[in-house]
Amino acid sequence: MMQPEHYQTRSQDLEKAYFDAGQFYWGTTDGFLSEKKMFSEHTIPFILPPYEVQDIDNMDDWIKAEAMFIALNNQLRFE
Repeated sequence: MMQPEHYQTRSQDLEKAYFDAGQFYWGTTDGFLSEKKMFSEHTIPFILPPYEVQDIDNMDDWIKAEAMFIALNNQLRFE
């Protein structure tokens, strides 16, 4: 839990939190090779909808990602 002091608080009442999905990064070669922090006050997020992102740590996550892929492809076919 990110904020244990809010254990009894409904999640929809908390401030939105975002996580690095590792989808893509833009930058210069020098920037990536330097020892500077990747995330700073100059970082600009590209917020992805939750149905386009899946963290894969185990087989259940993989199965969910496949189901999301199939659902998104079926939706695109009917548009």
